[in-house]
Amino acid sequence: MEWDEATKALINDVAEKAANETMERTMTTFGIDVANPLEVQADFRFIRGMRENWNSVKSRSIFVAVGLMITGFFTFLWAAVKSSLYGGPPAN
Repeated sequence: MEWDEATKALINDVAEKAANETMERTMTTFGIDVANPLEVQADFRFIRGMRENWNSVKSRSIFVAVGLMITGFFTFLWAAVKSSLYGGPPAN
């Protein structure tokens, strides 16, 4: 089945309009204002910044937690060495 150019153009026009309407409805359903793309871009930029900041906070928190564990270990080790060298806690 061979179509002429006018029919192909009509099919392409109908398909493009249907795709645009579907995308517009989908974006609107997700709460995205398709009439203002610059605001949408700013919102996505903000969300990306929040995600990047959260990743930074997560890695710094892990770093602090590991640092506290190492500090606690060495404090315990120092107390044990000090106790063994000087004979335990002072008696009252």
